[in-house]
Order: sequence, then C-alpha cells, then structure tokens
Amino acid sequence: MQNFECMTTCCYEDKCSHFKHCHYPCQTNADCRNTSGCCSEGYCTADSMCNSGLKLENDYCDFDRECNQRLRCIENKCMVDNEIHPQDVVLIIVIIITGIIALFIIVYSCFKICCSKKQETSKRRGGSPIESRGQAFGSGSPGIHSSGASARRDAQ
Repeated sequence: MQNFECMTTCCYEDKCSHFKHCHYPCQTNADCRNTSGCCSEGYCTADSMCNSGLKLENDYCDFDRECNQRLRCIENKCMVDNEIHPQDVVLIIVIIITGIIALFIIVYSCFKICCSKKQETSKRRGGSPIESRGQAFGSGSPGIHSSGASARRDAQ
C-alpha cells in the first residue's frame, strides 16, 4: 500500500494507521533534527508550529517566538507570563487617576446641588439661613419666651 492512499494518515505495517505512527516521538526540538526540527506535544511536527508561534501552554520550546500570544518560553516550556510589564503599570495608573477624577466630579456636583437648594430655600423665606431659622420659631429671641413664661407665672 502506498502512503498517498491513506490520505490524511500514513501507511504503517501495510495499513493506514493512526497519526502517532506517522510522526516520530520527541522530547525536544533537537530530537527532530532528521525531520522538521520542531517538536510539539511529544511528536515531531511541521516546522510551521515552531516558526509561527503556534505552541500552546506546557509545550516544549527553545525560544519565545515558538509560543502562542501571551506565553513565554520559560525553562523550555511555553508558560503564562505573570510578570507585570511597564505598559500594564501605566494602564493601572491611568485607570486609578481617572477613577479619582470621576469621584471628585461626582462629589463636587452633589455638593453644588445641595448648596444651591439651601440657597434657594433661604431666598424664598427671605434673608439669610440664620434669619429664616429665627422666623420659623416665632420671634427668634429666647429672652422673649422666658419673659413670656415669667409673665404668665406673675399673672397666676
């Protein structure tokens, strides 16, 4: 049986076989010297896996460029990069400053709204807020109340 007859698999012991029999097992890229020079998931594979950064987490690697996106080659394994990068620090600082400014604007706006309502209330009553409090309780003079109370006692 010819290898082309098996289409996506290979011919192993005159039968179309599982892909495991089509590729050589490996531990490192160096184990694949005679084929593609690229080891991925324990088998020699196409060199595009190494050249295009397609290896996933815990896959063997020699260089960072072999690993997918935010993975780095750490101790010959594609691993998640947990380091804080300068651009991450800048982003965090910008978010914090924006949050502080937004909080300041909200507090300032609430303060202005509260103060403007108090001023409108005092203008409707006429005069300052201190004078308007006195008008709400009668004459506003505590001495008058006490003398009024003593006058009632004298009348009795």
